[in-house]
Amino acid sequence: MSTAVPAAEPEAAPYVRLLGEPAITLASGRLSFLRDRRYLLLAYLAYHRDWVPRERLARLFWPAHERGDARLNVRQLLRRTRRLWWRPEIEASEH
Repeated sequence: MSTAVPAAEPEAAPYVRLLGEPAITLASGRLSFLRDRRYLLLAYLAYHRDWVPRERLARLFWPAHERGDARLNVRQLLRRTRRLWWRPEIEASEH
């Protein structure tokens, strides 16, 4: 008689709520978005659900900065966002 090992439950995909109080629901619970550019970036990307050019992010978040400075800020923002304790997955091209 063989013993069947139950299949592991697939982890629920994160759910992002944008209306009302922005939040993300993870397997570990609900997390409200802070008033911080990292969370604004996540909300913007979740809303678009497609590739967003870095130039657009640069103009949106740093409209008064020079192009090169704004693009550097985008790279730093992406890096800081990926370092949130719950490690959001952000897929980005090199440039």
